[in-house]
Amino acid sequence: MPLQQLIVNIVPADDKNRLRKVLSDQRLRLRNVYEGILCNGDSLIRFSFINNAESAGEFIIKQLPSSLVADSGDIAWAEANGYAGSALLEVLKERAQ
Repeated sequence: MPLQQLIVNIVPADDKNRLRKVLSDQRLRLRNVYEGILCNGDSLIRFSFINNAESAGEFIIKQLPSSLVADSGDIAWAEANGYAGSALLEVLKERAQ
């Protein structure tokens, strides 16, 4: 199974440990492949919000450079799409600082 498809299947399951293992087994850093992975046209962070995958989403956010998180537009997107009360949004805001 291709890496992108595997990750797209892991995130909705909210399985942070499996996501970490897949990246480790492939000897990849998420920050190096993040921008090349889209899930139904959304970034991994947005896909985490849509699927209420807080554990996997938090892992993804913490693996990315804060500058990428701050410049992504994901905070505004989350607030505009009804995720203002999400714990994942707080993690995203904290990482963007």
